[in-house]
Formats: sequence, C-alpha cells, structure tokens
Amino acid sequence: MEAVHHDHLRKNYSGLVQAIQIVEKVVERQFGVLTIFMKAEIIEKPQTSFDRAHDSSRHIRTNHSGEDPKQQKQQQEQRQQQEQRQQQLHVDPEDIPVPHRQHMLELFKHMQTRSRNSSELLGYPPEEVAFQRRVWYLAHARQNTTLWRDLDLMNLNVPRPALEFNNPCWWVENVTKDHCPWTRSVSGPLIEIVKRKGGGEKRMLRCLPYFYIIGQGNSGTTDLLIRLTKHPQVAPHPVKDAHWLCRTRLRESCSSFETYLNLRQVGANFIQTEHIKSSVNEYITGDAAPDYFSYNDFWDMLPGNEGCTEPCVTNADIIHHLNPRAKIILSLRNPTDRLYSFYLSKSAEMGKVASQQLFHDLVISEIYSFNDCLRWQSLRGCCYNYTIADSLTEQIDLRRGIYHVFLLDWMKVFPRKQIYIQTFEDYMFDKTKCLVDIFKFLSLRSLTDVALLDITGPEADRQKKTTQTLGGMMMKTRYILEMFYGPHNQKLATMMEKDFW
Repeated sequence: MEAVHHDHLRKNYSGLVQAIQIVEKVVERQFGVLTIFMKAEIIEKPQTSFDRAHDSSRHIRTNHSGEDPKQQKQQQEQRQQQEQRQQQLHVDPEDIPVPHRQHMLELFKHMQTRSRNSSELLGYPPEEVAFQRRVWYLAHARQNTTLWRDLDLMNLNVPRPALEFNNPCWWVENVTKDHCPWTRSVSGPLIEIVKRKGGGEKRMLRCLPYFYIIGQGNSGTTDLLIRLTKHPQVAPHPVKDAHWLCRTRLRESCSSFETYLNLRQVGANFIQTEHIKSSVNEYITGDAAPDYFSYNDFWDMLPGNEGCTEPCVTNADIIHHLNPRAKIILSLRNPTDRLYSFYLSKSAEMGKVASQQLFHDLVISEIYSFNDCLRWQSLRGCCYNYTIADSLTEQIDLRRGIYHVFLLDWMKVFPRKQIYIQTFEDYMFDKTKCLVDIFKFLSLRSLTDVALLDITGPEADRQKKTTQTLGGMMMKTRYILEMFYGPHNQKLATMMEKDFW
C-alpha cells in the first residue's frame, strides 16, 4: 500500500513540474507584472497551512533522528540543488522527494490543470480567466494601500443607522460613483439619485441589509427570496447572487464599500420614497447570496488572515461587523442530494455534458483529495482549503456539504436567536408554514390567508432539463456520499439537537 502511495506521489510530482513550467510561460507572456511580484511573493509570503503542517511534521521527525544539525543542513541544500537540476533537465523524479507546494505557484498550477485545451490565456474558459485575474488582483492589492484598505472590512468605520428606520439606513449628502462592472445593472437607482438632487433633495439614503439569506446553494434560496419580497414590508430586492462579500469585491474596481451600497440602492431608494418623517419606517431589505455560508476562497490573501493557518476572518465575521443585529436565514439540504443538484446545474451553466459516471468519478476524486488533506490539516482547515477543489470550474466542491463546520463559525459571532435554519425538504413540503415562521423571525406583520395564498402560490418549474433527462445518481455513488457525509450530518444533529436527514 505504501509503495502504491509513493508511486502516486511521484506521478503527481511529475505532473506538477510540467504544470508549473506551463504556468511560468503563460505568466511571463500575459502577466509580466505578476511574474515580478510572484518571485518576491514566493520568498516573502508564508507558506499555506497545508505546507506549514507538512514541514512541521517533517521537522519534528528530523530533530528526533539524532543527526548532526550541520549534516542536516548539508542534506537539505543537496536536496534543493537536486530538485533544481531535475526541473531544468526534466529528469523523471524516481528517487527525489516530493517538494512542498508554494502558495502562488500552487494556485496557478491548480487553475492550469483544469484546462486541457490550450496553454494560452485566450484558450481558457471564462471561469479560469476570472480565477487568474482574481489571484493577480489580490496579489497586487497587498502593495496598494487604497485597495488593501477597501478589502479590510473588519476595520471599516460603519455609519451609525438612523433610528427612524427599521432597516439599518443612514443619510448622506453625496453618493460616490464607482467603476465596478457589476453596478451597471443597477445604474437606474444611481441615476434616480442624480435626478432627486436635481429636484432639490439634499440628502440621500444608504442602507445595509436587515437580513441575509446565506445559503446553502441549490437549497431553494431563489424561490425563498422571490416569496419573501412579496411581503408588503420587504422592499424590492436588487441583484440576487451578486455575492459581493465573497466574490465580487475580489475583483478590480469592485472592492469599495460604496460598491456594495450601490448594489443595495434599489431598496434604499424605495425606503426613502416611502419614508414619512413623523413615524418609523417599517420597510426592510435583504441580501440573498447562497455562497456566504461556506464560500471563503482566497481567505489567506485577504486582510485579517495574515499568518493564520485557518481563516481568522470569515464571511460571518464581516457581516457581523457591518450589522451586528442582522437576521441570518439558512436553508440546508441533504448534502448528498445537494451535491448532485449542484453538479447538474453547474454543468448546464458551463455548457458541459453531464453524466452519472462523470459525477461518480468526481466524487471519488474529491473524497480522495479531502482525506489526503486531513493527513496534514484539521477538519476545519480542509473545509476552507480551496486549493483542493476549484469551485470556479468543473469541480463539485464536496467540502461545502460539511455543514457543522461552517455553521459553528456563524454561531460564534451571532446569537442563536438571530439565526433561522430550515431544511429544503421541509420548505418544499410546506412552504406556507416555513414562510409564516420566517415572517415572524423577521418581525414582519402577520398576513391574511388570502395574502399568504398569493405569496405561496405555484411558481414556474425551475428544474433543469439536464435533471429531467439524466435521472438520479448511481446507487453506488449515493452510498459512497452517504458514508462520507453521515458522520458530519450526525455532528450537525448533535449540535442543533435535531435530526435533519
């Protein structure tokens, strides 16, 4: 068994060497500035938590070997020289040790190996180009004081909400226009602000969300948002799935807090229009982004996580800093079923042909990668280790179904009374009951039976054609996933004192 594992490592290393060589050619050709930065970054940036744990264990073993320190240093230098010669001469790594991964090259290697059609940037799928640019932007932001300050939300001075609103809102005299491409879809509300100022209004309203639908993806969150916004006290919702906190702000020109407020301006304008100065404004707004619950990729490149082997700052910490009184809504689904649904919807979005066998192969591959990660990192560290599954491309991101790890991070900063948890299965069985409970959780007024019927009426069938034609997953795949997720589902049940699946 040990010989088989060693052979597997040698093959992986051979592929890693080739991938790094391709990466370096592409980076030098397309990102000259990044090439310079990477050389400095590799020297100065701490290793990943995976590497740190691996090196630590190797260091412990060496110290107890009884060898002379000088001899150890000489052997280490010889190994490094041998590795450099191997990379230059393309020697088959038969007898050399597997080197530890370096942070930036690992990210690019991971992205590169996802593409098999070309080594040129223009040959990559759009998702991989986005991955490349996001890594470059975050690397560049470290050297730019303004960008780093925008990304450092935990040190943001959040304006104090006005008491005349139920929703966290405040007045400003000027609104800063940003250049984020995502705000183009909400340019109407910003134009409306200009018209209002031209009409004599001196103050404009800016708002943060009163509630957040944080996840989980493929668990009925879109349907839930549509029905919530039909309540007369909920203001019109702007862009769904903007994912500003965990995705959009990691892009060039989109990191400013003003960008987030601009994305929320549809609701703010509505609240301002309906505002009566003599009473407290009852309207509320929300932010629905299913990735907020468990998507914290690139965490080790963001402020607040410097030197951390696991995330010190997560989406939960940021949202709590922006609004400590926020109401959190979480919809969970059987992780086995959710994973298959995610795979089918992702395949349809990317124009890929879905198959039961391909899904089975992906499950086997990611379980192997996750278990391999557990050899060096804690369970939480592996759940946040985004290098073992690139959710921007074709991978299924199996780790995000380990709900209890992510939920614990949310419960550390938000009191239990501010978190509402439902299951997708319960919601689909009785939407009326779930919505009534959520309205009460959000302190919204009760509705008549007629009004409830209008909200809970049938919606268009959103089931993907791929799901209808492909059918369910193979039984052996389901068995493997249930064996993998079973212990984690039990931990979730113990933590919440409730059986889920």
